[in-house]
Amino acid sequence: MVSKLMERFNGASAENLPIDGALIKMKAYTISGKLGLTEFKALNGWLDRLKKRYGITCMAVCGKSVAVSDESVEHWVEEMLPPLVESFECWDVFKVDETGLFTNSWPLKP
Repeated sequence: MVSKLMERFNGASAENLPIDGALIKMKAYTISGKLGLTEFKALNGWLDRLKKRYGITCMAVCGKSVAVSDESVEHWVEEMLPPLVESFECWDVFKVDETGLFTNSWPLKP
């Protein structure tokens, strides 16, 4: 059963489809039903062990990065971005999404 589930998971991952724990459980129930495994329970512990065993991480897919064409990116980088950043010095530019790592951390004691 797990091999069939992993085939589905790998196929969906290759197509960049969003997958979460609830979807994995639902597919596991579907596959177990087809195999006649009526006693199967896809509990949270089962899901956690499956994810750990196969190195599965369920992360949210943000944005539409897969759907963006190379031409759109080139146009943005070459024509749209320079006028927006020309008034900034290079030390004024930073990556905002990395600042979230430390917003909830405890202050260090001196």
